Amino acid sequence: MGVDMADTYFFGQGSLYMAERDMATGLLSGFLPFGDVSSLSLTLSGKLDHTAVSFGVAPSRFGVVPGEVMRVTAVVDNFSAANLALLLYGQFFTVPTNLHGDTIKAHVGRWCNLTHINVVTLNSVMNVAATQAYMEGADYEIDKPNGMLWINPQGLIADLQDITVHYMYGAHDIIPAGTTLPSFLYLRFNGLNVADGNKSVVVDIYKVRVRPLQQLPLIAEQFVPLVLEGDIYYDDAQVDMTLTGRWFRIRRM
Repeated sequence: MGVDMADTYFFGQGSLYMAERDMATGLLSGFLPFGDVSSLSLTLSGKLDHTAVSFGVAPSRFGVVPGEVMRVTAVVDNFSAANLALLLYGQFFTVPTNLHGDTIKAHVGRWCNLTHINVVTLNSVMNVAATQAYMEGADYEIDKPNGMLWINPQGLIADLQDITVHYMYGAHDIIPAGTTLPSFLYLRFNGLNVADGNKSVVVDIYKVRVRPLQQLPLIAEQFVPLVLEGDIYYDDAQVDMTLTGRWFRIRRM
């Protein structure tokens, strides 16, 4: 018997959107584009609660054993810094240009961190009492883009000495990870099914808690996509189950 591939297979690509859900009300913040997706899959790992079904009891999650969850996996080819921060349980923001003074402990023959990167102008390096100024090249070297100071062993700065560094830094972006609690997201996939004449396919996943990234590709010899994984939760906020379901729904033209 022949199989209609257009009714059976999804093949194509699309874009992923996400909206944060209010933890108390379930209301959405509005969708933001997350990135282009080359792969999207749902792992239906829930186990049927046969006991509840046989006794006519409607268990939570409609016959699925409590504690069992479903999972979504998406391979994202491009993404914004703000959305990456969301997956790292952090926040993305830009630090504006400003003047700053650091007091750091010098380690002779080693690099020392400054608080900020993108140093535009180094104004002074001095002892804490401000009675001795140190000279670039003779006493230290400065790595301005990366915000680091190297202490010259032949210079005047003593090992473990406290020194002050005054400088102006330029604007730069920051994603401090692990500063926020994981929130529930509503994921929406808008795609085209090449196997069915480029017809639209829309997948709504109502309540997802994204897992910490297993791998964050930073440096590689070739492009490495980002793999998003999240647990799908039963969503009581979906009232009309016949149209929405409670985990997710798939719509196609």
